[in-house]
Amino acid sequence: MMLGRYMGQKILREREVFRKRNEET
Repeated sequence: MMLGRYMGQKILREREVFRKRNEET
């Protein structure tokens, strides 16, 4: 299913953004 793949990518991207934000502070 493409939906599962899309969700996984979204979560990965969100996690990366959160990590970068945390490092900045």
